[in-house]
Amino acid sequence: MSFRPFTSESYAQDDRPEAWRDVLAAVGLQPASGHSFFDGHATASHRHAAGVALTRMAAGAQSIAPLPLVNEDLPIALLPVEDGMVLKSAGGHRIVPVGNLVLLPRGGEQTRHATEPL
Repeated sequence: MSFRPFTSESYAQDDRPEAWRDVLAAVGLQPASGHSFFDGHATASHRHAAGVALTRMAAGAQSIAPLPLVNEDLPIALLPVEDGMVLKSAGGHRIVPVGNLVLLPRGGEQTRHATEPL
């Protein structure tokens, strides 16, 4: 099992957005297009072994979307633990309270908006 920690303070201010994109990409996510990109304090830890990956992220409110063509057979599982989030799609939006597990297909058009820090 490999372990990859991240803290935004380890990077110069100008390098933080790209470093955060790398963290999101490690789990098949990216900043949502048309939305402002997070540029503040963030931490993450990423562990993976054959067939499974677990990432814990803490960051300010932001919008994220799935990366195209990344292990489309595996779903994205999101579990807000401190504050809720809003799941937006072409059909509308749904508020997801703390503690509710959400499984989403990677190829979907959903965008996750953390209403409070991730």
